Amino acid sequence: MKKKIYIISTMAFLSILISIILMLSLLLLMRFEILDKSILYGFFIMNSWILYISCVAWVLLGYRLWNFWWKWIYIDKKHRKFNK
Repeated sequence: MKKKIYIISTMAFLSILISIILMLSLLLLMRFEILDKSILYGFFIMNSWILYISCVAWVLLGYRLWNFWWKWIYIDKKHRKFNK
């Protein structure tokens, strides 16, 4: 059961990490005007500042989840391995 929880949490962590990387690359492409913002308005019906705020909020959420995963799952697993 613990191995199953570890695998599921690792998969969730990796999917969140990949989505954060995609959001950061999207933010950088928009910032340096490589990507035209009018393309994104087809997907996001909102103003550009709301899109920037949502990207930053998603990155902050991912950072919080990164800390949770690192402290409570990964380090705890290492301590259990060394304490046996």
